Amino acid sequence: MKEQEEASDSSLSEEERIELLEHEEKSDRIWLWVVSLVGGFALLVWLVMSLISSLGVESEVLSVDNVQAMEQRVATLEKSVERLERLVAMQDEQLASLKANQFTGLHAPIDDKSSVGRVSLVLQAQEKDYQQVMDGLKNGMRDLANMLPGSRSWLSDYSEAIDQAQVSSRKRVTELQKWSLEAKGELPARPTPLAPQAQTPATP
Repeated sequence: MKEQEEASDSSLSEEERIELLEHEEKSDRIWLWVVSLVGGFALLVWLVMSLISSLGVESEVLSVDNVQAMEQRVATLEKSVERLERLVAMQDEQLASLKANQFTGLHAPIDDKSSVGRVSLVLQAQEKDYQQVMDGLKNGMRDLANMLPGSRSWLSDYSEAIDQAQVSSRKRVTELQKWSLEAKGELPARPTPLAPQAQTPATP
């Protein structure tokens, strides 16, 4: 199975590889929205339960303290989500620029590969930042879940979503590293699709 995937990757042209990166990046954006929705839902549930359980003075004080701690944690998570959104926007711009400049004409590849190498390195750095932010989100939501009774079920789903996004990011880093090596000439270039040739009519 792994050999088949590697063979499939090696048959991709540079344009197809850009489109694949764009598709995976859009999938991560969906996980980003999941992160935001789960965080907001967790805060709402906890606040409702705190209001219901606040019957005595001591419990009210405890509830206020917990709410404040949770608000601080949610604020930290929101900043992490905003950083992720900026990273995704930057990747959009880089991929769009690379795709626009990759071909000078119809299926005519650019001779200078230096731009591919530079953009590849920039995207690798962004992916590593992305993974670090996702680690912070995962740890932050785990702390948030410790403040919520009965939060194990949604925390499991949330962690699974984060793990899947990180796996996709690591795969993109591997692909970008190969791409950078190809641009430097350290790996054989992958085939580029040729323009379709017009068929000549058969002579009677």
